[in-house]
Amino acid sequence: FCAVRTGLGHILLIMSAQRPSLSVIIRRILDAVAGRRRPLRVLWRFAVWQAWRRILRKPLRFRVLTGTRMRLLPDASDSLSGFFYHEIPDFEELCFALHLLRPGDLFVDVGANQGGWSLTLAGLGARVVAFEPVPLTFERLRANVDQNPIPIGQRVRAVPCALGEERRKVSFT
Repeated sequence: FCAVRTGLGHILLIMSAQRPSLSVIIRRILDAVAGRRRPLRVLWRFAVWQAWRRILRKPLRFRVLTGTRMRLLPDASDSLSGFFYHEIPDFEELCFALHLLRPGDLFVDVGANQGGWSLTLAGLGARVVAFEPVPLTFERLRANVDQNPIPIGQRVRAVPCALGEERRKVSFT
């Protein structure tokens, strides 16, 4: 990504069309807290997922720290792979949420994607409202919620819309 500040004070993110090289990906994975603490385990999980998605071409189901179930899809974005590789991706932020929230507290996930944060915190006992506007990604979020035990699934309310300053229709690419 490349961040560019516009004259109006907005930041525009431009995504590169090039995929990062394998060495760049491995460096990023090992740069995370879990990668620094347990590099062999993280590299093993990375290798397992990459082989699984290319050879078996089936979803890989796994559990996260709080016991909730998630699935990696071979043809989907890698938004959940960090939960598989590291167990706690976005280490500082997610640890903060895990320590701050108590059962029954409300967590609002804006841009929930496939539900990594939503499901992790629902497993902790938090009530979650997960907003995801992209229809295919919303379906994947619902599927991840639905594969969990009923008490966890009942704590997550998935809403298929975007949040913003004004009410209007938007397009995503």
